[in-house]
Amino acid sequence: STDVKIAKSQVTCSNCNFFRPAVDDKLGCVFVMDHTSSKSTAHTFNTFEQRSADKCPQCQSALKSTIHYVHFPGILLFDHSAYTIKPSKYLKFTGAGNARIRYHLRGLLYFGNFHFTSRIISAEGDVWYHDGMDSSESRSQGHRKFMKDPDWQTCHGRKLVMSIYVKA
Repeated sequence: STDVKIAKSQVTCSNCNFFRPAVDDKLGCVFVMDHTSSKSTAHTFNTFEQRSADKCPQCQSALKSTIHYVHFPGILLFDHSAYTIKPSKYLKFTGAGNARIRYHLRGLLYFGNFHFTSRIISAEGDVWYHDGMDSSESRSQGHRKFMKDPDWQTCHGRKLVMSIYVKA
C-alpha cells in the first residue's frame, strides 16, 4: 500500500460550466468490468465517469464525477470474470501537457475446470499460449493481427477472466 495518490476525481455539471475542484481519488490499476461496462476495455476506460445524486447549485442539472490519472501506473488489469467484454489491443490517454500515454495488451488469463492458463503477447505481436500443467514450455499461436475478436474470449475451452496492459 502506498500513500501516493495516482488519480483525481472532479465533479462537473452536464449542462453549465459549474465544477468543483479536483480531489484525490482511490482509483488504482485493477478494474472490475460489470454490467455497466461497454463492448471493450478501451471504450469503458475512456468513458470512466459516474453520475452523482447531487444537482448543480447553479442550474439544477445532473452532476457527474469524472476520474482521471495524475500519475499513470506501469500496468493496468481488467477483470473480465463476470461479463464478456472485448479486450482492446491498446489503450491511449492524454496526460499532463498533452503527453500521449499508451498501454499495450500484453497478457490474458483464462479460467476453466478449476485451472488457469495464459496468453502472452510480445512487443512484436507474437501470441504465446502457456499451460503450466500441460507443459513447462509456451507454444506459439501466431501473430495477434491474424486473431479475430472472438478468438480472445476463450482459449482451449477456458473463459477470459483478466486482461493485462503494460505502459509503452
